[in-house]
Amino acid sequence: MANDTDTALLDSFKHTLVSLLLQQNGQTLAGILVDSTFTFETDGNNHEQIIVIEVPVAYFSYFGDGPDFPFAATTRDALGEIAFGHLTDWNGAFYRPGVLFRVQLETPDPAWQEKVKAVLAEGGVTNQAFVTDLMFSRATPKREVITYNELKFASRTEVRIAQELERRGVLFFPLAIAVKAKTGILHEDHREVDFLVCQNGVFGILEISGPAHTGRYEKDAEKANWFREEGILCVQHYTAENAWDNTTAVIDNFLGILAQHKR
Repeated sequence: MANDTDTALLDSFKHTLVSLLLQQNGQTLAGILVDSTFTFETDGNNHEQIIVIEVPVAYFSYFGDGPDFPFAATTRDALGEIAFGHLTDWNGAFYRPGVLFRVQLETPDPAWQEKVKAVLAEGGVTNQAFVTDLMFSRATPKREVITYNELKFASRTEVRIAQELERRGVLFFPLAIAVKAKTGILHEDHREVDFLVCQNGVFGILEISGPAHTGRYEKDAEKANWFREEGILCVQHYTAENAWDNTTAVIDNFLGILAQHKR
């Protein structure tokens, strides 16, 4: 059980870490850590304190090991620097604490089982991410879509785009299915877009290009023309790498172009 001194120190670490991330344009990671819980545990090998960060389950997949998970490395490095000078070992020497990530357990609603049963009873058919679900199920090896805020996404990059749109209060439809029944052939009459976005009454489409966004029924140019024929003229493509590294700039660019289509 943490004492008041530990709690105050952890709160200071957390506040300083979040402030640092905001100064360095790390809004997404800062937002996740604000909702995370920080506690101390003792390392059984050297008796040093470890900082345990319990991350909300919706974001935990971001905190794996390796180069594909920069959030974990960024948090460990920054927190180590922040904590150094505030923790001492048995010999009185300062040290950088280890950082361990865990899933933050949710407090169940007393009626959660009934609510889940009600959702399941409604059936599994959805108009969201249908094509992506289908293509991922056929992939070798089989791939799984990512769930965030009860919606499906094809990649972590798409989740990051969604979070930025949420932050700005923009209306959007992720992995939405559009239908134009002209041929009677489903894969020709249906199109799935990464993001259908509406701002000030103008609709536009934001597409992400990358390894997780290939293998769908339609080619990019053909799909863009399919929508432009119906008056949705703003169809913009961004690479997954650019969308991940420069999320804010990508959304700024897209919304700026979308605004030019307002009649």
